[in-house]
Amino acid sequence: MRKEALLIFSIFMIGLLIVSFVSANFFSDFFGKITGNVINECFDGTLVNQCSLTKPKYCIITFGSPKPLLVDDCTECGCLEDYVCQSDGTCKENLEEITCKEEGESVSNLLPDPPNCCEGLILIKPKFSDVVGSLGICTVKCRNGVCDAETETPYNCPADCGNLAYFKFEVNEETFIIQLTDPQKIQTAREILNSNVLRDNRHVRGIIIKEQVSYNGPWVYHLDPSSVSFPEISIELCDAAIEQINENIITTGNTMLPGDSWCPWSARLIEELDCENKECSNEVVFPDDGACEDGTIAGECSTTKPKYCNDVGVLIDDCQTCGCSEDYDCQDDGSCSEVAEVIPSGGNLIQKILEWFRNLFGGE
Repeated sequence: MRKEALLIFSIFMIGLLIVSFVSANFFSDFFGKITGNVINECFDGTLVNQCSLTKPKYCIITFGSPKPLLVDDCTECGCLEDYVCQSDGTCKENLEEITCKEEGESVSNLLPDPPNCCEGLILIKPKFSDVVGSLGICTVKCRNGVCDAETETPYNCPADCGNLAYFKFEVNEETFIIQLTDPQKIQTAREILNSNVLRDNRHVRGIIIKEQVSYNGPWVYHLDPSSVSFPEISIELCDAAIEQINENIITTGNTMLPGDSWCPWSARLIEELDCENKECSNEVVFPDDGACEDGTIAGECSTTKPKYCNDVGVLIDDCQTCGCSEDYDCQDDGSCSEVAEVIPSGGNLIQKILEWFRNLFGGE
């Protein structure tokens, strides 16, 4: 009887394999009845045999997997605008069809034939003088009387944003230079410098940008000009020394200085600088051999996904360029998030099948 049972089991499994390729829904329903759980959707909520909202993902069931999976199928689900369907089911950006740049988009100077701004837009300079790889930004907003922080600065649109101003502050004998663009903040900074009382009681606060700028070398970061303020009280959570941040720039914004908010307690404004006349530091120090701390060459992906070594030697999350490890999905902020698994409450699927057959022939 054991041989007969084994033969029946083998025939059954072969038949099941054939059926699974013919009908994914049958396969799902069958295992659902065994486990008591019918899994009819992928982890993002897409139903089996349906296209996900994230093109070109398609939800299917495959033999040997206890849960539906999202696969690339651009033939069935199509691609996003400006992307072209590939033979392997993925979508690839169609650079040839991009004939002009829209509002706020940067025009690269690395292309042999860079695109023009779309009709009605003008090309203004990059936001800062030390930006490389860009001819400028396409916009219609410059000279409309409002300084748009996304595209304009006093450098590329002085008609809207006024003049640049630079101020140096000190933290434990180390100095740091900030750039201000808001006329009211510039006036506040000058008032602080002209008053011993204000100078001793006003701190500096701002959001860290992990990019090196020519006016604030040798530090590998700077403060977002639009975020700078001068509070009277600062909290301990955002306190850190200048060199401490420089040495731990990778963890800044996470375990150190959440949200990249920095407010050194001992910070004091000490002078205003004329950076246009070379009073600011131009000592921009890039890492030795153009490499990040793990040895990754600048401009390349680290072996630790999704880390990318940027042009100032800082490892950043960039899953769009470097991808994610298996069972992780790329997020909009460049990080990778673990794929949520749908585990049947009845336990291991294979174990359930074996138990079902043991119960069926257990009395023989």
